[in-house]
Amino acid sequence: MSIKTIGFIKSFERLMLFHPKPCNTFIHSLHTSPIRRLIETENAKEVSHSAFKKIIQEKNNNFVIDVRKPEELRNKGAISGSINVPLDELEDALRNLSVDEFREKYGINKPSKNHVIIFSCNSGNRSAKALEMADKLGYKMAKHYPGGWTEWEKAINE
Repeated sequence: MSIKTIGFIKSFERLMLFHPKPCNTFIHSLHTSPIRRLIETENAKEVSHSAFKKIIQEKNNNFVIDVRKPEELRNKGAISGSINVPLDELEDALRNLSVDEFREKYGINKPSKNHVIIFSCNSGNRSAKALEMADKLGYKMAKHYPGGWTEWEKAINE
């Protein structure tokens, strides 16, 4: 539990002494589905297959970055809507490339540190490393799809 969370709990406990009914209503609201889902998923770093599929279909401002080597994508296939930034290029691309250099090299705008980025690979290992790398560079909305191409391909072939 983070220091901020502990501080919030202590403040909330003091508030409950003076305003128990509104506090109980608030506590109940934390367990209702929309708010609970938001709390549970906002900090989640892994994206399920169904959530990943929805993100791909929505084509909004999320970035899906496949960190496999280009030859893997040619040999196995790629997830529609993803861009390829191999893991061994990722740190340099996110840290050092300008917006224009990134666009020229990868064909899309460089994600800002506020964009949601979902990393994928073949089976989740490299995407987890990419997530860790991006997180250290300040991309706090970064996530990864642990099922990777293996799970994706299996689902589309069923």
